[in-house]
Amino acid sequence: MTSIRESLEDDDADVDEDMQSLATIGACLVDWTDPRKCYTPGLGLDTEKKAANGDIHLNFALDILERLSGNMTKEEKKAVAPLLGKLYISPTSSEEKIRETFDEVSIAVNDKIVSDTTGRNALNKIHVSLGKIVANLGEAGADDRRVSRSVSVVGDERTETEGRTVVTEPRIKEGDEESQATNASRMDEDSDEGTVIQGKERDTLVDDLLSEEEL
Repeated sequence: MTSIRESLEDDDADVDEDMQSLATIGACLVDWTDPRKCYTPGLGLDTEKKAANGDIHLNFALDILERLSGNMTKEEKKAVAPLLGKLYISPTSSEEKIRETFDEVSIAVNDKIVSDTTGRNALNKIHVSLGKIVANLGEAGADDRRVSRSVSVVGDERTETEGRTVVTEPRIKEGDEESQATNASRMDEDSDEGTVIQGKERDTLVDDLLSEEEL
C-alpha cells in the first residue's frame, strides 16, 4: 500500500488525505479475520467463541513471520511484529497447523529476527501460547497410546485364554479322602480273605481225590 501511495504521488494524484499507518491497517486485518467474530453458516451467531477454529490466524502468523524474515526495514518490522501478539491462538485449530506454526515461531525466537522490545514481547507471547497447546497435544497423544496398549494387552490375554482348554481338577475334602482310604482298605481285606478261602477249598478237593485213589 505504501508503494501504491508513492505511485499516486508520482502521478500528481489527489492524495491530500493522510494514509493510515501500517500498524493500523494490520490491526484492522487482525480484527476482521478474528475467527471468534466471523460468521460461519450453519453455526449461528451464538456459537461458543472458544470453539472457533483459529487456522486463519495461524496462517496470518506464518505470513507475518515470512515477511519479518525477509527484507523488511526496521521501521516496518516495528509496525508488523506486534500484530503477532494480537492473533487468536485457538486450541481447537488443526494439530498440523499448530505444530507448523510453533516450529516457525521457535525458529524466529532462536534467530532473533525481531530486535525491538514490543515486537519481541509479541513473538514470545505467541510462542508461549503455542507451546502450551503443543504440550497438551503431546500429553493427549501419550494417554491415547497408553489406552490403546492396555486394550491390546487385554485382547491378547483374552485370545490366549479362549484358545487354551482349561481343565479344572475336582477338589476333594478331607472327610472324603478318609472315607475313600477306608473303603480301599476294606476292599483289600476282602480280597485277601477271598484268596485264603479259595486256597482252603482247593486243599480239601485234593485230599478227597487222594482218598478215593487209595480206596
